[in-house]
Amino acid sequence: MLIANKLGTSTASDAFFVAMLMPNLLRRLFAEGAFGVVFVPILTKINQEKGQKAAEEFAATTYTWLILILTIVTALMLYFMEPFLTHVLARGWADDPEKLQLATTLSRITFPYLMLITFASLCGGIGNTFNNFAPFALTPTLLNVSFILGLIILPLMNVDPAYAAAYSMTFGGVLQAVHMKMSLRKIHFKLKLTKELKHPETPNLLKRLGPAALAVGILQISFVVDILLASYLEENAVSYLQFANRFYQQPLSLIGIALATVLLPHLSRSLKAHKQDEANESFQNALTHGSSLAIFSSIALVMLAFPLIDSLFGHGEFTAAAGMQVASAMQLYCLALPAYVMTKITVTCFYAYGDTKTPLISSVFALVVNITLNLILMQYYGFLGLAMATSISGYLNAALQYILLYRKGYIQLKNKAEMKRNVGLTFIINLCVLMVFTIIHYTLSYDDKWPTIYKLLYTAGVGSLGLCTFIFLSHKLKFFNFIEIVRQIKGRKKRG
Repeated sequence: MLIANKLGTSTASDAFFVAMLMPNLLRRLFAEGAFGVVFVPILTKINQEKGQKAAEEFAATTYTWLILILTIVTALMLYFMEPFLTHVLARGWADDPEKLQLATTLSRITFPYLMLITFASLCGGIGNTFNNFAPFALTPTLLNVSFILGLIILPLMNVDPAYAAAYSMTFGGVLQAVHMKMSLRKIHFKLKLTKELKHPETPNLLKRLGPAALAVGILQISFVVDILLASYLEENAVSYLQFANRFYQQPLSLIGIALATVLLPHLSRSLKAHKQDEANESFQNALTHGSSLAIFSSIALVMLAFPLIDSLFGHGEFTAAAGMQVASAMQLYCLALPAYVMTKITVTCFYAYGDTKTPLISSVFALVVNITLNLILMQYYGFLGLAMATSISGYLNAALQYILLYRKGYIQLKNKAEMKRNVGLTFIINLCVLMVFTIIHYTLSYDDKWPTIYKLLYTAGVGSLGLCTFIFLSHKLKFFNFIEIVRQIKGRKKRG
């Protein structure tokens, strides 16, 4: 909201989103992406077989290698940032040297964030291995706090809002790194640099990391292609896509990434103990409940797209016209939210088995389809065509991964009858939710001329009504046991 208020959809916002893109793309490779899903199963295995001291030795070797590699990558990117943006990421801005120069400067400010968040993610992977999930789950909050304070305070000191946002991102990384380093004290895990760069499990890590990095890298190439193509389209197309992107990333993080984060160590332990039934049950529960939550989120975000964008962003430098454009892209992205969540769950199962090659095959195919559709659809629908292509390829990738997972016999549905029942309940519950949103839409339409307080009340009220419908039906039909969930949360707080 503050970024929209201070930057709107402008040259500055386009430049900042490109500056934010590079460290965020690479963090998915070096941090919670490929590295994380390969590191956690190996660390879990070492800890179970040889104890914590051996796990600390492996983590120290890995940490040292990460620092060496990231120092080289950061130095190279800082030096070659301008030609990289000019010839790769933002070629469409070649005729706008002012925008390119601003993007280059901001990118050099934000890029060190990569090292900071990678260290935080390494600590998070260690914490997840020892069932200490809360500290790493808190890290995005620290980045948001940094953005909020930076965008409020720095402009009062005559710092340009675009520069304030860039500085805030890097400082947020400092907060995240310090927080995660301190979190290791709770589990009494010692992480330090070491002169010993050889470890028996390092070749295994690198062997798995290669295909996983390619798979994640291919997905990041897809994002880069979207931004590259958007730079050739109408002014502010990059900003439209980035603002829209945030809304489907929110439920994807709360549902898909959260499930995958918890599922990976659980599957790794079950498979290590040869408890296939337990692994199957974990997968089935994650898939059915994750899909139901994702479908509800998709319906809610599609139906409330413009009210959300207008009531939250429609102030300061952010115009109503920009709100319509962002809302349209947001709807297209959110239609594929169930597919994104499903992919997070299926790919976690492949990684738990140590299979990083199969997701790579699926990702390559999805990338080819995505780029092909991008080039076709952007001719007719502009930046909306890029969002359409992303959603279509997302469903294709999810379906292909599930088919490959089933054919390889890694994970099977524990109870097919229960699965069919859950699919039916998911359909009934979310159909009722859709009907509620539709009835409200036609009886009390949103008006962008309302005062801001009315807009917020409408958006919050309609969203809450949809959520209450989902919770009520899920509980009554015994799909979710919310009383038990609340009881478990209270029990954990008391134990904490």
